[in-house]
Amino acid sequence: MFRMVTAELWMALLGVSLVVVIFVFVLRSVAPVMPFFYSNAVIQARASALLKGSQWKDLAENKSLSELANNLKGSDYGDDSLGKATNISEFHAAVEQTFIKRAIEIEKLSPKKMLPVFSAYNMFWEAKMLKTFYRSRFNMHDAEVPDDLEKKGLVFAVGNITDNILRHLSETKTVKDIRVVMLQTEYANVFEEEHSSIQEFEVALDNFVLRRFLETAEKIRMHDAKAISEIMKTKFDILNILALLKAETRGIPKDEREKILIKTGSEVSKLIPKLVNAKDISDFVDLCSKLRFYDALKEGLDAFKKDGSLAQFEKELYAYYKGFITGEELKHTLGPYPIFAYLTKKEVEMRNILAISKGIDSGFAPKEIMEMVL
Repeated sequence: MFRMVTAELWMALLGVSLVVVIFVFVLRSVAPVMPFFYSNAVIQARASALLKGSQWKDLAENKSLSELANNLKGSDYGDDSLGKATNISEFHAAVEQTFIKRAIEIEKLSPKKMLPVFSAYNMFWEAKMLKTFYRSRFNMHDAEVPDDLEKKGLVFAVGNITDNILRHLSETKTVKDIRVVMLQTEYANVFEEEHSSIQEFEVALDNFVLRRFLETAEKIRMHDAKAISEIMKTKFDILNILALLKAETRGIPKDEREKILIKTGSEVSKLIPKLVNAKDISDFVDLCSKLRFYDALKEGLDAFKKDGSLAQFEKELYAYYKGFITGEELKHTLGPYPIFAYLTKKEVEMRNILAISKGIDSGFAPKEIMEMVL
């Protein structure tokens, strides 16, 4: 009798232990994503409102930027600033500023732990503002009157580029002036060195910003950090490929090409020594045969042979990028990944709007414009 009771007791204890083990396993699996339940729900709702399908065709048929701005009013880009744009540059800046506003809204919905990562993400846009100032001031002298970029709506405050920093940057006349302003900021390391060209500066800035994002994601031990970092690496891999294709068509010396690339540490980076020495565009694509971008590059090459436009490569590579994000999102349905997947989709959406607006401004036919849309 005693042995029977003992056996039953042990079985009961074993059952309880098993339940506890399962509970702990489930809790440890769910705990990292629990703080994101609300933001994930909001993201899912907003994702359904992304522009798609026939909406792009309707927008491509607009005859002017003002008409395009009016027909975007029912979307996330229904900001009055689009309607106030007097030229294509102002229109593009207004679209980008609207995107930033939406990104900040998402940031506010996310757990506080994510703030450093969002700050690092914002630096990609801060870099765009800095590049605009740098290009404007690069060949200027103290005696010249600089463009008022802020008044024209071409630059705006975002993240570390506060209203105060933006005001000081607007008062600059030369690159040296910009350095004085930025040496007191997060970007001090980039501005400590003097750069011989605009491109050299932009590459240094992009390397700094990408490195900061990757390091921040790892430092805070963000859930799915590796997968999210891959989103950014993939984007810069595509930019590197496009930069090398452009270098080939423009005849940039082969020993100069590696200097224009962003360091991602990816499969593309490992292949760079061979890619910079490609004989021609076809050879370049052949060298990429083992890369995940190969099919997109093959499609781009076939189109390039017909019209000689590198835009074909850009379209195919970004179409791959869009598909890559969608595919990976199915594997990472909870946590921070859906947030960055959504922001990436918004970037693609924004790219389409910029392409359509550029086509309209250039007088392209709707069919020609749609060829630029992903």
